[in-house]
Amino acid sequence: MKKGNVRVPLRIDSNVISREIVIAEPTSEKNRYVLKSIPAYAYGIATSDLFEIVDYESGQFSVLKRGGQISIRIFVAGPLKPNDLADFKKSIIECDGLFEIGKKAKSSNETSILLASLRADLGIGKIVKFVKSLRFDNSKWEFGNVYDESGKLEAWLAK
Repeated sequence: MKKGNVRVPLRIDSNVISREIVIAEPTSEKNRYVLKSIPAYAYGIATSDLFEIVDYESGQFSVLKRGGQISIRIFVAGPLKPNDLADFKKSIIECDGLFEIGKKAKSSNETSILLASLRADLGIGKIVKFVKSLRFDNSKWEFGNVYDESGKLEAWLAK
């Protein structure tokens, strides 16, 4: 077993081989990890989830146990404004959440990506209200692990 965090591929799209590299902590079992970063593109998985890499080449994975986190992606047109970014960080920390900057746009033709991870026990309603309260010009947001590929609520949240 390796010590410390490692980089592993996660499949982004089930129709094509496209992968995202994430940070994960290896477990004592082969090909099994606990996700430590917030995925920017892979769906169905979030920080703290226990997962298994089924195929390293394609990045196909299977979530074995949920870590109780909801991942949120916020896409902002253009560069991030310092005050907006500071407010975002403060808001996430106040909710005992995690955040990462997935991508900083350098021009108005690019998209910045902010990533957040909040505890699922806050409830979807409160999380949606929280995300809608964020003030970014020309932005859209989505959940990373709330809906499956067909758009249905993930079974672990429907309970």
